[in-house]
Amino acid sequence: MLHVQVLEQTPYTKTIQLSHFFTEDSNLLLEPAVKIRVYFDVCIAEVLRDYKRVEVANAITDISRSKDIMDYKWRLNYFLEKWLDHCLKTDYIFVSDTQELAAEA
Repeated sequence: MLHVQVLEQTPYTKTIQLSHFFTEDSNLLLEPAVKIRVYFDVCIAEVLRDYKRVEVANAITDISRSKDIMDYKWRLNYFLEKWLDHCLKTDYIFVSDTQELAAEA
């Protein structure tokens, strides 16, 4: 199962956290946890961070290193593409409430 949590919403964007729901030894495990910003006006989404990496602004503070920034963001977004492709191929379902997750465990 997939878990989605809305973190922030504005008129033109929505920031969500998308996670995969696992139960391990009766514990709730949400991994990977990917923070995504969806831009409604241009119909795109970008990964802000994943469960293993910090946000790009904290990872690369020297803005003159634009190639490093682009490479970092490309890797994050490539991961999201591959993960969502896997989820679509395996017919995962979404749950959006922690209580629903606990009920499934």
